[in-house]
Amino acid sequence: MIKDLNKFNCQFILIGDIYKKSIFNNIFYKELLLSPVEYLGFKSNIIYYLNNCSCLVLPSYRDGMSKILLEGCAVGRPLIASDVPGCNNIVKNSYNGFLFEPKSSISLFEAMKKFLLLSKEEKIEFSVNSKNYSNNFDEKYVLDRYICTLDTN
Repeated sequence: MIKDLNKFNCQFILIGDIYKKSIFNNIFYKELLLSPVEYLGFKSNIIYYLNNCSCLVLPSYRDGMSKILLEGCAVGRPLIASDVPGCNNIVKNSYNGFLFEPKSSISLFEAMKKFLLLSKEEKIEFSVNSKNYSNNFDEKYVLDRYICTLDTN
């Protein structure tokens, strides 16, 4: 399905570790060779890649408060993520990104396609919304709210 998205003249980069003992590694590498996806493996300096991408996609089954989504939000990237607890607290559907059904490659594909069909202005608006929304997760803001909650109890 990603090959169908190539008509949008986009580049797909996959970053992250693989499961070392997975029986699916051979299938994974074979499929990568047949796709337009560039796999970079684990990267410790993720900020470089966040600063140079137009959208961050996290197809997680369950992630909690995803650090990578928070980082993407903080640098003003539109986000595409699974509609699971934690991720759906950071991604506001059709505001700073799109949510998709977990474990559904079709839903993921549709969310990516929806993003690619946005106008340049809409993509910029999503970026600004992400950056602004990231203030809700600022450590000082969160600690101040926590202290206020403790003080009222």
